Amino acid sequence: MHPIIADAAGNCIKDPNAAPNKIGRFPLNPPACDPTADPRTGALPGGGFEPNPCFETIDETEYQPNWANLAGGSCTLSSPGTKLLTRASDAIKFRNPGMTLDFVDRTYPGDQVCIGDRGANLGRIPTVTSGFQVTFRQTAGFNPLILQITPAYPVKVVTGPTQSVWVIDEGDFLSTSIDTPSTSGKVFRVEGQSVTTINLLE
Repeated sequence: MHPIIADAAGNCIKDPNAAPNKIGRFPLNPPACDPTADPRTGALPGGGFEPNPCFETIDETEYQPNWANLAGGSCTLSSPGTKLLTRASDAIKFRNPGMTLDFVDRTYPGDQVCIGDRGANLGRIPTVTSGFQVTFRQTAGFNPLILQITPAYPVKVVTGPTQSVWVIDEGDFLSTSIDTPSTSGKVFRVEGQSVTTINLLE
């Protein structure tokens, strides 16, 4: 997904009519984010949108080495060996039509004594290398998964054996056909490996 099109001469140009979130790449040094922008859409109060992608600083919480005597030049770990810390992190906010992502720790200040102490204060050294890519597998989203069941009064959905999903229906069903029985509640068991396979307990 990207906004690059060919002009009349066959040259690659950015589509002037492309949506601001139709983008597939980002630079290491984008313009700053606008704190007044809508956090969901990026729309600005006065019209238009904040830069996409854009640079921001956000809090990042993670486990870091717990050095026993860092000031004395010792790289011996205390007990426990790690501690949970929250620190400010350089980040790039990236939007496309399906999601908004924050890529954190794009820079590193360097280590002063021990690996991971972050105490060198060497500035914002880029840590993203040429050809860096992010991939992930999306297993659901965008369109709802509609099951072929017709509960009258569903009250609960629980997981069952073999990754099955059980829909508990407390509604009474009064049949008007001799072929279909009346029921007092039902349980629809949807098999996780095949959502079209549905077992009915009445």
